[in-house]
Amino acid sequence: MKNLLIIALFSVVNLVPIACAQQAGSETRQNNLDKIQRMIDLDCDNSNQCKSIGIGHSPCGGYTKYLIYSEKKTELKKFKESIEQYNLEQKNQNQKSGMVGICVHVSPPKTSCSTNQCVAINSAGDAATTRQ
Repeated sequence: MKNLLIIALFSVVNLVPIACAQQAGSETRQNNLDKIQRMIDLDCDNSNQCKSIGIGHSPCGGYTKYLIYSEKKTELKKFKESIEQYNLEQKNQNQKSGMVGICVHVSPPKTSCSTNQCVAINSAGDAATTRQ
């Protein structure tokens, strides 16, 4: 009985750092995503300025979602570099943890400039949203 208690205690003590590291990694990813989203400017003069970009890494390949942004004021070089870094970190974390997914394909949304703000256009052709 004493041996079982020691084994159980040893297992719990060794798993706590793993759980804490996973939670810290998740918080860091969320902080990085928040920073990326703060870089986005949606102001536009025409629909040609409105774009979407894939972000995240699905374990099955592809992106987990798309962000809408305007090329008018968004600092593109820093924005795209931050997304590339975020995607690489998420891909590495998925591989390291053996993450699996449900393999749903996420298509890039069509975008438009509506009342001087870039928006995603839904399948009916209506402006769907301005923030992700």
